[in-house]
Amino acid sequence: MKLELEEKLTALAPVFLRDMHGDETKTCMAFGIECSDGWFAIVKEMCEKIEAVNRRLNGEALVVADQIKEKFGELTVYYSIDGEVDSNVRDEVRSIVVEAEAKSWDVCEECGKPATCTTKGWIRRLCKECYDRRSKN
Repeated sequence: MKLELEEKLTALAPVFLRDMHGDETKTCMAFGIECSDGWFAIVKEMCEKIEAVNRRLNGEALVVADQIKEKFGELTVYYSIDGEVDSNVRDEVRSIVVEAEAKSWDVCEECGKPATCTTKGWIRRLCKECYDRRSKN
């Protein structure tokens, strides 16, 4: 994802994305968000929801992104919860992440339009225009 978009996300979710571009020996977030810009809206919505959970936890526990990337054509999010939370909070965070991951299959990773094509080899979900453009290169 473009650095300027990552910066917008970090401003919206400073706790969840606290390790963005951190030490690569300590976090996979050192490499930023490893997907294309078409999923920005999905990632933004997820980050906003998780940051709201962090505000409710008021520092007693933290939900932190460990890695956000594309894998097998879908958004994949790894996270950890630092501190003790009840099962309702764990279920809420899991639900937010699962929803974002599921939405990504229907959205072109490149441009954000509805995805209708799946590439072979390195699996990607793309709209027809992005698929055709990729096929020509």
